[in-house]
Amino acid sequence: VGSEMCIRDISNGVVNVELNATTSAAVTVVDVLGQVIYSANTNFVAGQRQMIDLSNNAKGMYILSIEGEGVNTVERITIK
Repeated sequence: VGSEMCIRDISNGVVNVELNATTSAAVTVVDVLGQVIYSANTNFVAGQRQMIDLSNNAKGMYILSIEGEGVNTVERITIK
């Protein structure tokens, strides 16, 4: 069973992630060099946003991955 993900408000370095599932998942953000800049196990509740603060990181492109029961998704995000 797949789960949809919605990402909002990333221009200031704060990423709001919302899943359409209630699950525990590993959230990882890596930079273009493949270095992990954020890693956490997060409990998601369907329809509720989880905030990831990346504002201390440089502007640019990053890869956000979320892996857990019923969810396995990868998205490109840009901090402006």
